[in-house]
Amino acid sequence: MVSKIEEYIVAHQGPIPVLKECCLLNEWNYDYVMELQRNNEILSQSIKKLLDWKEVKLEQGALTGKIDKTMAIFSLKQPAHGWSDKPDSRNSGEVVIIRDSIKRNNL
Repeated sequence: MVSKIEEYIVAHQGPIPVLKECCLLNEWNYDYVMELQRNNEILSQSIKKLLDWKEVKLEQGALTGKIDKTMAIFSLKQPAHGWSDKPDSRNSGEVVIIRDSIKRNNL
């Protein structure tokens, strides 16, 4: 699988690589491949490399106007890329008020 993914990446240096397309071309079940990569670091790194290339191609295409910006953003917001416009859920939402403790001289 790793060699087929690497071949796919090389063949898609111009166009945008898509993991599901790679799976379909090789007659692999996408969900099964994702399950396998959880326990196989080499396969996982190969898939990450493909997704990194996809991210680069989408961002470059959107910045140069070769790809519709809305579609690029939509694709980049997939969980595998980690892009999001949602607020960070680690923020507790607590508001902290800081008071000025400097005393002013009454002249």
